[in-house]
Amino acid sequence: MSNKKKIVSLQRLLVPVICVVISGLCGLFVPSFIDRTIVNQGITGDRLLDCVLVLLGFLVVVFFQIIIHEGGHLLFGLLSGYSFSSFRVGPFMLMKQGKEYCLRRMKLAGTGGQCLLAPPDLKDGKIPFVLYNLGGSLLNLVSAVLCLLLYIPLRAHPLISVFLIINVFVGVIYALLNGVPLNMGMVTNDGHNAVSMKKDPAALRAFWLQLKLNALLTEGVRLKDMPEDWFRFPEG
Repeated sequence: MSNKKKIVSLQRLLVPVICVVISGLCGLFVPSFIDRTIVNQGITGDRLLDCVLVLLGFLVVVFFQIIIHEGGHLLFGLLSGYSFSSFRVGPFMLMKQGKEYCLRRMKLAGTGGQCLLAPPDLKDGKIPFVLYNLGGSLLNLVSAVLCLLLYIPLRAHPLISVFLIINVFVGVIYALLNGVPLNMGMVTNDGHNAVSMKKDPAALRAFWLQLKLNALLTEGVRLKDMPEDWFRFPEG
C-alpha cells in the first residue's frame, strides 16, 4: 500500500475513533445524571419528563451547533473580504439575489448546512481561504469552551447542566470532524480542503471558481455569459 493510501485509510479511521471517544465521555456523564435525577429521587412523571426534555435538548443542541458552525464560516468569511451569497441550515436557505434577500427550501444530502459566500478577486492567483474554511470549527470550539465555563457554576441544576455539557460534547465533535483534515472517500472536510488549497494553486483556483460561479448564478448570470477560460480544465 502506498503512503498516500495509508494516510487516507488513517484519516477515515479517525472519524469513528473520534465519535467513539466522545460518545464514551458522554456515557460517563449520562449515568451520573440519571442517578441524580431518577434513581435517588424516584421515578415520577416529572423525572420522566426531564428525560424526554434531555432527548429533545440533544436534538436542539445539534441544530444549534450547525447554526454556530455555518455562522463561523459566515463571520470569518466576511472578515476575510468575502460577501454574502447564501446561508442554509437544514432545508432552509437564505439567498441574496441582486439586492434582495429571499428564503428558499433546499436539501443537500450529506450536509446539515452550508454557507456559500462570493469570493474576493484573485490576486496573483491567491485569495484568503484559511479562516473561511476553518471558521466553522473555530466557532464550534469557542461555543464548547463557553458552555463548559457556564457548566461549572450551574452544574447543580440537572437540566441546565446537561444541556450545557451536551453543547460541549457536540461542539467538540463538530470542531474535530470538520477541522481535523479528513478524507472520507468522496467527501473531504473543511480542514482537508484548507490543506489541499495550501499545497495546490489549482485547488485554490477551483475553490474560488466554484464560489464565483455560484454567486453569479444566484444573481441571474447565465453560464454562457461567463468567461470561457473559467471552464477550461487545467493541464494534467
